Amino acid sequence: MRTCKKCGSFEFASDGQCRLCKNAKERERYAKNIEENRLKARKYREENKEKDRIRKKKYAIENPEKIKAILRKSNEKNSKKRVERARKWKKANPEKVKATRENRRAAMKNSRGKISGDLLEKLYLLQKGKCACCGTPLNGKYHIDHIMPLKLGGDNSPSNIQLLNPLCNMRKGKIHPVDYMQSKGFLI
Repeated sequence: MRTCKKCGSFEFASDGQCRLCKNAKERERYAKNIEENRLKARKYREENKEKDRIRKKKYAIENPEKIKAILRKSNEKNSKKRVERARKWKKANPEKVKATRENRRAAMKNSRGKISGDLLEKLYLLQKGKCACCGTPLNGKYHIDHIMPLKLGGDNSPSNIQLLNPLCNMRKGKIHPVDYMQSKGFLI
């Protein structure tokens, strides 16, 4: 029986080379050109986006169990990292967190519309950092208020949102906006 002179293996490829030595050479060549290979792969993906999308979709349809297993394994392996990444994102994006929470609350009440974290920043600037009801400075601590409450048929659109200090928002609650402002002595 024939053996490889370098590694002593008995496995040979169809071209007569030792499989183990051939694989080692390929790995070494790939390692030397790893950045070049990444650039080639990125370029190919950019040039063949539609082809790649179709291939991935076909694979997903044909192998749902494999994909679920891969995702499950990845979730188990990276759960701590994912939780930490989410915690950091929430800390860095408080307006977006508030907007997401408000969108979810509105969706549960079957209300139309969505607000974004950018909207809250714009409102804060438009209101000059002051409460829409009493005019006191918000100092970054505010509640998102629906001018016409969701309970009374208001929607979750940007035109129905204002920023109030927590005390004003808790007092206003589900009261009609005109009734609330009259009780505060602003409207006759």
